[in-house]
Amino acid sequence: RTATLLSVTLPGLGQTYAGSPGKGLAFLIAEIGLLSAAGFNLDRAVHYDDLTDRFATGFYDPYSNDFLTTDQGRVRARSHTIFGTILLAGGIGGYIWNIFDAAETANQYNKRRFPAQVQRTVNGETYLTLTYRF
Repeated sequence: RTATLLSVTLPGLGQTYAGSPGKGLAFLIAEIGLLSAAGFNLDRAVHYDDLTDRFATGFYDPYSNDFLTTDQGRVRARSHTIFGTILLAGGIGGYIWNIFDAAETANQYNKRRFPAQVQRTVNGETYLTLTYRF
């Protein structure tokens, strides 16, 4: 449960807690990358949509240093919207996968450990039992 709550807080933190820091770093970098790319594309879509609505014939695009017609601006706005939405859905899916993977990574870590028990016989003798699952 702790690994799951840590991964809800910050992607990859639960995997790091469960003994897989490389996997945790990969989840964190992937999540930051997907959400950053989604935000960038959605911002571009709003930019092109705003300029297309403002000018009837066309506008100068500071990003590409070109003069774009209104139709070209609409096409760019639509393509950035679609790509940004796909990246955002991937980021949300990666976040959910991160949460479930943290629980699975913690379960695998717990299965690798050697459970030790101290047991006492009827005669009062104490002995240590180590059990390991293969």
